[in-house]
Amino acid sequence: MRKVAVGVAEARLASAQAQVDQARATQEGFDLQLGYTRILAPVDGVVTRKFVEAGQTIQPGQGLLTLIPPASELGHRQLQGDPARPH
Repeated sequence: MRKVAVGVAEARLASAQAQVDQARATQEGFDLQLGYTRILAPVDGVVTRKFVEAGQTIQPGQGLLTLIPPASELGHRQLQGDPARPH
């Protein structure tokens, strides 16, 4: 009888361990998906228009927003030439 009880306990332990392993794998999948939810712009700027809302599913290449660089950067771009040299 004792061997049967030990066998049953071992089977339950193995089943519980398999459930833990499955839960960890599921959590890793969710963590990976969560990593895809943050989108960073390649430059600083001001968002002037949004084409999607939080929670929407998007496709690769889909336009998300309009981003305008800060005014200081725009001014810098206009003065790329030598300001001491007349044009």
